[in-house]
Amino acid sequence: FMKTTILILSMACALSANAKTYDLHVDKDKLFDALERAENPEGNPNKVGDLKLANHAYGLLQIRLPYLKDVQKIAGADVMRVWGKKKLTISDMTDQAKARWAAQVYLSHYGSLYEKQTGKVATMRVYARIHNGGPKGWHYKNTNAARYWARVVRLSGLEET
Repeated sequence: FMKTTILILSMACALSANAKTYDLHVDKDKLFDALERAENPEGNPNKVGDLKLANHAYGLLQIRLPYLKDVQKIAGADVMRVWGKKKLTISDMTDQAKARWAAQVYLSHYGSLYEKQTGKVATMRVYARIHNGGPKGWHYKNTNAARYWARVVRLSGLEET
């Protein structure tokens, strides 16, 4: 309940401070719950994953530094308006509200690009593939997005879409 309240308050602050809205065409709470279960089944907000890779993955959503750098570019001054600081750090990704906000910024941006390129509305599966495979993760076969989506569905109980 506390995490949900914090998330709602942060979103309300964003709207009241003239921050951009980062819309997703799906139930974002359902999406983020599902991604968190797939990325971090044990639910450890302090998890640091992929230690053998140059860019480790952090928090419930296992966000990496390049992802976060994209969020900074996309959101710009909205980071200050919403969070009261110039930029989010990789350690901020252990905070569920900040990580979900970052994912919403990232997915709304790259989901919009998907929609422009394909003429289709982004679905939960598309957003999951982007989260897992990067800006064009929905497109690349080598991201193993189909296996990733199957894991999201299996661990979260979402419908195949």
